[in-house]
Amino acid sequence: MNWQKDGDTKIIQSQIVSFYFKLFEALKDNQAIQRSIDTIKADLFANFFNSSMEKLNDFVRITKIPVNDVQVQRKAVNELISVMPLLSPKLSLRKRKRSRCCFGGGNRPNKNNLASTI
Repeated sequence: MNWQKDGDTKIIQSQIVSFYFKLFEALKDNQAIQRSIDTIKADLFANFFNSSMEKLNDFVRITKIPVNDVQVQRKAVNELISVMPLLSPKLSLRKRKRSRCCFGGGNRPNKNNLASTI
């Protein structure tokens, strides 16, 4: 319930999917539930990855990066500065467009409005 915004739900969904990939890996030798796991994998592939093998492969590769490696940790911390703005919610500060109507100031005719040409 605390994860209601668009960005929030994407973050939590990616963590949930990551958890399921680890779970599938742990249960890969269990033949009794293999068909169910394959069905769930197919659903995840269609819904979460938009049926894109490239996205699926990228996601799997990211989940397998060893986080104990000092070099990986350094690179990750250095990249965090550029990643944070991409993850933060965007402010919706849009400028209002001025209306070009026949009423009000300005003596330029509006091509879209017949009343301004009369």
